[in-house]
Amino acid sequence: MGIYLEKKMDNFYAELNLQGAKALDKNDREKKLSLMRSLNKALIKHDWYYTYSDDNNAWEKGNTNARIIQENIIELINIGLKDNAITMYEKYAPHQYIDKEAL
Repeated sequence: MGIYLEKKMDNFYAELNLQGAKALDKNDREKKLSLMRSLNKALIKHDWYYTYSDDNNAWEKGNTNARIIQENIIELINIGLKDNAITMYEKYAPHQYIDKEAL
């Protein structure tokens, strides 16, 4: 998945440059790439049905991961990568967890 994300980010930066935006410094690029990777990792390992678990440890783990997902999405939205965050979320989330009207 790392190569896929890097290509997506490279395309994103190429679009910015074509639109005449300032070149982004390497730290900014790395921060955005790191957030994308973090979200991708959290989405891959997330137990979407943790709320149904009778095991408190499983529930805690799922709840913690859900918070990480939410925090990453909020950060990505705040730095202008809303579409990327939503696309990635929709790729992994079961259909009943996607609220098109809220997007």
